[in-house]
Parts: sequence; structure tokens; C-alpha cells
Amino acid sequence: MVFKKKIKSNDVVKSSKNKANIIGKTGNNEKSKEDIITNWIYMTPQTVDAKMIADIIKTRTSLEVDIWEELDILEVELSDKSMVDFEPMETNMKDPSDAAFVKNRNIKTIFAVTISNGAFEEMKSIMKFVIGELEGFICADSVDFNPIYDASSI
Repeated sequence: MVFKKKIKSNDVVKSSKNKANIIGKTGNNEKSKEDIITNWIYMTPQTVDAKMIADIIKTRTSLEVDIWEELDILEVELSDKSMVDFEPMETNMKDPSDAAFVKNRNIKTIFAVTISNGAFEEMKSIMKFVIGELEGFICADSVDFNPIYDASSI
């Protein structure tokens, strides 16, 4: 049985391909597009696990980090007590354009990164350290992966 959920104008809705479709508010919106996006993807040409990311965050910040090594999952508690979750994703994408995107960038590791609404700036500062040491980029979980932030733009 399938249940349909009513969607409010400011909800983030996941499509069947796990791509976030952003439905913006009408009228005056003070939050940036990045603050509205809560689903991001970290991609790197390196072979990386959650422990490696956790070690960088622990070394560079005083944030609380929980890791489940057997599941390769990481949770970071930000200064405002909101969470950033890292979960591994398959690099074998079913969508041909997604597969080409990954192949053209020689991506070996992908993590889904979920953040609380409004926590984008603090998440960016954390990812600056991670990308600085492990390479790669963070991008929106969207149809075209935009916006994309790498070491030079984060």
C-alpha cells in the first residue's frame, strides 16, 4: 500500500533516484539555497572510510564525533547541537549521467552527507579540512549535483 504525503512549499522532497528536489518558499526568503539543502554528497578520488574523516574532524575541531566503524557511518555534533551524518554510498551509479559524472572524476569513495537545515556554514568549515586532506568535493544531492564545492571554492 502506498501512502501519499502532502507537501508544503518549503519541504525538501526526495525523488525515486534519491535526488533532492528543492521546493522554495514564495515571497521573501532570507536563507540561502545552500541553507535549504540538507542532503549533500562527498565524493573523492581517494579510498576513504568514515574513520579517516572522523580522525580529521577530531584533530582539527573540538566537535563531538561518533563513529560506527563496522557500518562505516559517522555522526558529527555541531556547536548548535545539530548533527551531520556521513553514510557510504555505492560508486556504481545506475543513472547513466550520474555514472559518467563519477567516472569522469575518477571517484573511488562517496558518502551521503545529511545536515540540519541552517547548518551549512559550519558544515562547510568541517568539509574544508576533510577536502584539504582527502581531496574531492562536496555537492548537492540534486539532479545535476550543483552547487559543487571543492578545495578552491569551499
